[in-house]
Amino acid sequence: MSFAPPGESISDIRTEQSLLDGTVIAGAAYGIHLTLFVQCFQLLCQRRRDRQRNWGLLLYICIIFSLGTVGFGGQIKFNEMTFIQDRDFPGGPLGFNFGEYNAPANLMTTAAFVILNWFADGLLIYRLYMIWNNNLYVAALPILTLLGSFTVSVLLLFQLTQPGASLWTRVAISFGIPYWSISISLNVIVTLLIVARLLYMRRVTRIALTPEHASTYTSIVAILIESAALYSTVGLIFVISYARNSMVQNVLLPVLGHIQAVSPLLIILRVARGVAWDRRTIRATAHYCEMIASIHGEISRNAFPGNIAAKLLGS
Repeated sequence: MSFAPPGESISDIRTEQSLLDGTVIAGAAYGIHLTLFVQCFQLLCQRRRDRQRNWGLLLYICIIFSLGTVGFGGQIKFNEMTFIQDRDFPGGPLGFNFGEYNAPANLMTTAAFVILNWFADGLLIYRLYMIWNNNLYVAALPILTLLGSFTVSVLLLFQLTQPGASLWTRVAISFGIPYWSISISLNVIVTLLIVARLLYMRRVTRIALTPEHASTYTSIVAILIESAALYSTVGLIFVISYARNSMVQNVLLPVLGHIQAVSPLLIILRVARGVAWDRRTIRATAHYCEMIASIHGEISRNAFPGNIAAKLLGS
């Protein structure tokens, strides 16, 4: 037997369920975020080489974790207000969610995740720049896209501070869809460029190295992590559901902010373990390839023309 609240349609109840489900799943995502943060923090503190770089990465993961924690705290508070403290609000929890969307707790969450997105996109662009051998021409378009995302996100935050504003008002949608579209487009572009470069490196290294040695850096899992494909995939699903006003957006939006944090932490975890691509790795692998080729003479110019190191280090 169901004791549904009086005056609410089945559609309203299902929408409220999706809002609650999104917060619950966000809690699980935050748990993953917390676990990755602890692992990264521990490994970076234990590393003895590149102390200055380690301090920079420690500062970065602390900022990311702090923003994620603030965002999750705001999600919990707004959820309590929606379903417990103000459940008799006209229209029920759904009416409160739309009518009081710009409550301080919710604005705090939105601002925290928007700022977190800036940091996550910044790291991804840096990885692109590094993996492409410091090629500024490759990074130019993503950098300009990041500036556009920053501008639109500031306008969106300003709009959400206005009385009666929410993500589903006409004005907010006119900023919300462009913001997430630009942000997701940036991630898709960078993801494809990184995947293309890593697949090329995968082909080059597997010609000269044993599969066991090459798989650390060239496995499909490694490529997906290095390219932050997780956020690009979930973000693309969200922006489509948001544009179509599907209830799926209510489940994905609370989770999206934490996935923004998980993707860069997965990359940093590989860096801390010494299994991520960096310029030192590229150089070392290139020279190792040359050494193996010169010792065994197994790589002919017909099978692999040119200098291996030049192919790996060249842009």
